[in-house]
Amino acid sequence: MNTIFLGIITACFVLLVIALIYFLKAIKESIKNLEDKVISSITDLEKRMDSIESSLNPTFNELPKTLSSFRNFADTLTEITNDVKEFTESMRSLGYNIKNISASIERISSISAKQISGIKAGIEAACNVLYKHYINKWSNKKSI
Repeated sequence: MNTIFLGIITACFVLLVIALIYFLKAIKESIKNLEDKVISSITDLEKRMDSIESSLNPTFNELPKTLSSFRNFADTLTEITNDVKEFTESMRSLGYNIKNISASIERISSISAKQISGIKAGIEAACNVLYKHYINKWSNKKSI
């Protein structure tokens, strides 16, 4: 009985070893297939990376020029803004000067109007005095 039992255990053990060899062979093939797929995927990925890199290289080469252009544009825009500020300040100063000139002209015109009125009154008074003086002289000559 021990020999039969030992024979069954040996047969089971042999079947187990055969099954393990079969499963290990299947796992080895699966690993090989997986390895081939991984290598293929890595190769495809490298090709894609090379393609992306080659398509991005012109962009990367143009990037410093573009940044330089943006910098120049920003500098020019700053200069234009400064020029507009200076122009606005000049216009403000011009408006202030025109206001002062207008006020000066208004003062001069009011002073001139008063002086002209005074001169006119003086001339009228002088003319009246001369007129009265000569009328008195002529009337004295006519009466003689």
